Amino acid sequence: MEENTPFVIEAAGMLIRTARENAGLKQGQLASMAGLKESTIQKIETSIIKPELDAARKIEKILDIKIIDTYDDSEKSKHFNLDDENITIGDLIKFKKSND
Repeated sequence: MEENTPFVIEAAGMLIRTARENAGLKQGQLASMAGLKESTIQKIETSIIKPELDAARKIEKILDIKIIDTYDDSEKSKHFNLDDENITIGDLIKFKKSND
């Protein structure tokens, strides 16, 4: 069974700021509507932090934008972290066979 993991996209801050400004809202107004602090909105818009998924969902609805995407967990098996110090030759062989 494939499962998708939601995540907030990298450009979320920029998209939120643009949509908020286009909607004629001040940061404090958006913060109040989303149940967040104005300083949190400032940090999100300047990409210092990303909003948590719950906050991102609220912001999506308020501003009518899409800032949450999904990562297909089945894709994890197609990638291998070669920086992992615990990788064995056997791991590499299994990985190669499973992706042929």
